[in-house]
Amino acid sequence: MQETVQVRVLIHNLSAERFLDAEKPFPPIQIATNINVLGMEKKREDLLEVPFVFT
Repeated sequence: MQETVQVRVLIHNLSAERFLDAEKPFPPIQIATNINVLGMEKKREDLLEVPFVFT
């Protein structure tokens, strides 16, 4: 039997500079990032809390 793993990522703050005209919509873009895991804490049998940092 195969189990399904659900992952939810919550981002509380994100900032960036805008180099395009503010009146025009964004063109299609692709974003690549790394996530550095800082730790892991088991909250319940079915829940882990994993703090991370984008780099």
